Amino acid sequence: MYSFQITTVTRLAASVQIRISQLSTKHTTNYTTISSVLRQKLHRILTDSLVNSNSRNPNRRNTPSFWKKTSQLKFVNCDQQSPGNLLFKLQAKLLFFQRLEDHYDNVPRVLITEQEALEEFKRKHPDSKNLQFPPLPTGIVMQGQMEPITEDEIKTIILRIKKAKSPGEDGITGQHLKYLVYQHETFLKILEFFFNQLLNNPRHLQDCKQLFRFRALLIPKKTGGFRPVSCESMILAVFSSCLKTRLMQQIKIHDHQFCFKSGGITHALARVESFKAQGKTLTLADCTNAYQAIDHNAIMHALQLQGVNSLFVEYYRAYLNTRSCKYADKITSGCPAGSSTSSQIQIK
Repeated sequence: MYSFQITTVTRLAASVQIRISQLSTKHTTNYTTISSVLRQKLHRILTDSLVNSNSRNPNRRNTPSFWKKTSQLKFVNCDQQSPGNLLFKLQAKLLFFQRLEDHYDNVPRVLITEQEALEEFKRKHPDSKNLQFPPLPTGIVMQGQMEPITEDEIKTIILRIKKAKSPGEDGITGQHLKYLVYQHETFLKILEFFFNQLLNNPRHLQDCKQLFRFRALLIPKKTGGFRPVSCESMILAVFSSCLKTRLMQQIKIHDHQFCFKSGGITHALARVESFKAQGKTLTLADCTNAYQAIDHNAIMHALQLQGVNSLFVEYYRAYLNTRSCKYADKITSGCPAGSSTSSQIQIK
């Protein structure tokens, strides 16, 4: 049995002890219990201690203003990172802020009601059409077993979490996880064991449904309507980042899928300029609500066509079936917006 003592950084903070039983094929950790303890005790104690020790409140979006950050931007050597890519990122951020500003300048200050949000969410995530796909062709080479998740890998991912990253429904932020990494060496060991059990025994997902419950948000779009975004549990976000690295090793990306390659936008722009010089015309096509409306059966079929490891396919099917939010107990369509693995799933 793992046991670790959580002691706050100030005299005023209390301590709490969390005991987690090892997972086995017959006995699994009840994530609901873990989440409850973290939500009721750890979240409050750590937040208070971080504030009292002159640290930033991990639940507030206390980040420098956009212009203050961009004014400090320096173009580095081309061998390290392309100035063109940095400029593109800067322009993309500016466009995003302009869209938000335009929206709130032109829209009456009336919050969307819960009923309207529910209807919008259901419209964006239609029910599955139970699509039927032909049998998988013979000759598909199945990928090998995925590497086990390690403590060092988990630690690296946690320490890279941005302070402004929104938490899930449990309210646990990246700041809380970083605190546990530095203060309690057994915390990483627990996560390592827990993550590997979830990946190797997908049936355990049913025993920790609370972990897969996300916070649904609707972000206004310039063209009208809203873009649905899901804020999943920070612990699940770390797990998804571990899976993303392994999934990228098993799928093939077409040369023209520029958005999913580092520096790909530069090659895409160069290709467009080349076409323009040849007198060709560029046609833009956009499928309405394609990201949210894709049937989960189509996602699973695409993963199998790629020969992705069968254990990961089984996990991802269980993951899609287990996800829920306040608007739906079961979701049958859409790539999970907000998950680290979604961009890799989308390209299929």
